[in-house]
Amino acid sequence: MRLQAFIGSLTLSGVAVAFSDATPWILYSTASFPSTSDAQLQSSSDVLRNTKDILSRCPTDYYVLATQPGMNAADLHHNQFSDMPLLHQSVTLDDRIQGKYIVSEVVGDIKDGNLVNFVKNACSQHGKQAVVEQVSLGQLPQENRARALLLNDHILGERISKDNGHESFTILFYATRPEPAYEAQFDEAVHQDLRRATHDSDAVFKTDNRPLFEKYQFFTPGIFMGLITTIVLFSILGVGIKGLGSLQVSYGAFEKDMGPSAQKKQQ
Repeated sequence: MRLQAFIGSLTLSGVAVAFSDATPWILYSTASFPSTSDAQLQSSSDVLRNTKDILSRCPTDYYVLATQPGMNAADLHHNQFSDMPLLHQSVTLDDRIQGKYIVSEVVGDIKDGNLVNFVKNACSQHGKQAVVEQVSLGQLPQENRARALLLNDHILGERISKDNGHESFTILFYATRPEPAYEAQFDEAVHQDLRRATHDSDAVFKTDNRPLFEKYQFFTPGIFMGLITTIVLFSILGVGIKGLGSLQVSYGAFEKDMGPSAQKKQQ
């Protein structure tokens, strides 16, 4: 069987190392497939062509297209499906499976080729209304990949188990390139800062040719109120000084009284 050939090929460590960036491709169905290439090392274009040739016949009524970003053939080489037991059981132990197209190592970027619409159009041409479900599994991290694979296997297992409610189905499981890590873009902010700095420098060296009294404000409200208060205080002070200066005392008020009344008092 092709699955045994697939697992057997993964045990060849030399091949696995040589094509460490290769990805697995697993297509199986309750319908029988036409004969395809048994080569376990194929290009992505050949795999897509063979897959579309199989799906163009709309072999079943239910389809699951599952993608696993960041997975490579080495992930299955190290554990031989032990981290994806539900997928392994669905491929090997389900006696309803009649057709399999499995490639252990696909070289080249995998493009889905819009397989969802391809299946719908193919079934429409055959007068069938197929149910196509697309499953995007979580991307595998650099560490704890086995645990992530097991978690994704449980998610996928809900759709590919014998209790999925479908007797006629086709399952496609394949890996895609990992999504690039997010990188913040600061180019626009730098340009804004540069433009702002240019405006600031222009403002510093710009010559102001306005008249002196338009450029500077000499009499602010505070200065004006201070001057008014000073004038009022000096006016009050001047009135007081003038009042004191108007007081007059006769010279006789300081002389000794020698009149008759004064003499009588002395006697």
